[in-house]
Amino acid sequence: MYNKIMVATDIHGSSDIGKKLVEIMNTEGAEALVVMGDFYYHGPRNPLPQGHGPMALCETFNAIKDKIIAIRGNCDAHIDEMISEFDFSDYKSIVVGGKSVTFTHGHLYNESKFPEGTVNMMFGHTHVNVVYDNGDKIAINLASCSLPKNMCPPSYAIIECGKVTLKDLYGNILNIIDLK
Repeated sequence: MYNKIMVATDIHGSSDIGKKLVEIMNTEGAEALVVMGDFYYHGPRNPLPQGHGPMALCETFNAIKDKIIAIRGNCDAHIDEMISEFDFSDYKSIVVGGKSVTFTHGHLYNESKFPEGTVNMMFGHTHVNVVYDNGDKIAINLASCSLPKNMCPPSYAIIECGKVTLKDLYGNILNIIDLK
């Protein structure tokens, strides 16, 4: 169980963004960093992100391996797991401030398909910020922190006290969502 965690997704090999996320995590006082997939590879449809350096990114995250919770994305390969000193999962449920939140990438589970027993879910994959709340369940699609789309700013989230606060990489609050 955690009191406060940070969440990011779709880094796509940007060592600059990886370093920035670790700085933000420390500044925010988060106990862990959940990365919801697409760590190192930029994918064939995406441009190279600023500061592309997959091995440097890996070194940054391996240095804080005890604080990384890694979710496997559609661009993550077996070799990515081999160079990483932390384990990857297709999805993971974590209790934060008394609320259970399931983290996934978005290509296997998303707003229309939740893992069984999930009420609160966060995912990435589409690189945009969207909140889906059907009254009983909530799904939060977090924008990419390195290659956002549809005019979304590069984003991350902080979860604490039963709330998800979406922020841009400069710390500006974009949205605050109450968990179920």
